[in-house]
Amino acid sequence: MKATHPTRKNSSPRIRQRYYNLGTDTMDTNHVYRTTDETIFAVANGTIEHRFDLDTIDKSADEYMAFVAEQRGWAQRQYGFAAYLDRIAEVI
Repeated sequence: MKATHPTRKNSSPRIRQRYYNLGTDTMDTNHVYRTTDETIFAVANGTIEHRFDLDTIDKSADEYMAFVAEQRGWAQRQYGFAAYLDRIAEVI
């Protein structure tokens, strides 16, 4: 028994998005997480500078976020619990 029913607009139900914008680091590089193959792209000046295959390096997106925070720092985070807390702090 299926829990969801496909519609014309969405013929295959998805649980999560295909792409997540993780944020921008302090060196103005954008980080994009592609969930379909567990890959993160570091994009600067419109070109992909680095590609990280999370399965190959045996890391999670959260561990990658911590790595970038340690190495470069985040100018703006869009993903993860810390980003959620940042957005709440902006409202308060």
